[in-house]
Amino acid sequence: MKKLINQTRYRCDFCRKEYCTEAATARHEHRCGSNPQNEFACGCCVFLKEVEKEIESEYTDYNGEPIIRKKRGFFCLSKQQRLYPVSAERKGLVDKYPETFEGEEIMPKECSSWDFSKRAVMPELPTGVVEYTK
Repeated sequence: MKKLINQTRYRCDFCRKEYCTEAATARHEHRCGSNPQNEFACGCCVFLKEVEKEIESEYTDYNGEPIIRKKRGFFCLSKQQRLYPVSAERKGLVDKYPETFEGEEIMPKECSSWDFSKRAVMPELPTGVVEYTK
């Protein structure tokens, strides 16, 4: 093992992770989990459920039937609203695939109904919303 002397290192301002290049550090800081811009209230809330959503494509298969694909997403039981994570917007997926995020809102940074305790009264999923199972 060689010990390198006088080597420039770049460190993330949020998690203190080190990189060899400034560009790699900037790319990491943009998506770092410790970055306050990447935080959202839904992270550990009991009202957030992972659900499946079927999306009908504008394209058809060889039989002329529309192509239906499944997408995993999130559903807030308190607000009764489908949500998508901050990372989807940060990666530009919302602009690139608008039909995938149709009828969904971005996860809020703060929420009045946020609760992480298991004692919360849990409403049921509305009809038509299927909970995701692995």
